[in-house]
Amino acid sequence: MTTTLSLCQIGNEKLSENILNFYSQQPSIKSLEYTLVTSTSADEINKKINVIENLSSITTSVDLIILESNTNELEKLFSLCKINGFILLSSDINIPLEQFQTSNFVRIGKKKNYQIWKKLSNEIFDDIIVNLDEKNFQWIDQIKTLLSNSSSKRIWLQSNQVDNGIVGFFNCLRREPGGQSLRYENPFSFLLEQINFY
Repeated sequence: MTTTLSLCQIGNEKLSENILNFYSQQPSIKSLEYTLVTSTSADEINKKINVIENLSSITTSVDLIILESNTNELEKLFSLCKINGFILLSSDINIPLEQFQTSNFVRIGKKKNYQIWKKLSNEIFDDIIVNLDEKNFQWIDQIKTLLSNSSSKRIWLQSNQVDNGIVGFFNCLRREPGGQSLRYENPFSFLLEQINFY
């Protein structure tokens, strides 16, 4: 599980204090490396945030880029994002879809004011499905073995039982070495869409 989060925000320095507070309170994040690209004086920004004037000053890739203002350095922006990293983009910014796609990004979410893009790896993965419904629990040893040698594999946990505890189990396993290779499939997620919560 990630213990260090590297984050680069471009523009809208007024949000920086809220973003810093949010990520600083996350128990799984032990260290936050926060860079803000702005022309505002560093004296007006929290001292825990590294303030720079342009993207070219950043030499290491980051996990998350929050883009709140236009930039002419799109190539640098795309290369700055780590593989499996994210760009959170304000809907006020218009970047052609093709530019994201040619840089190996896929949009994974869109809300009223934001969209989030994930940078995909070019690596080809071997997908392995582990069925958790077997009563003899032999799948536990299978998961242990798979996690110990998880490079270039995606391990899919699957259960066809409604009350299976797969989400909690998955969340625990993600914290283990090799846990970044895990995925899970919930065939009953459609039920949540049909339930009216009052």
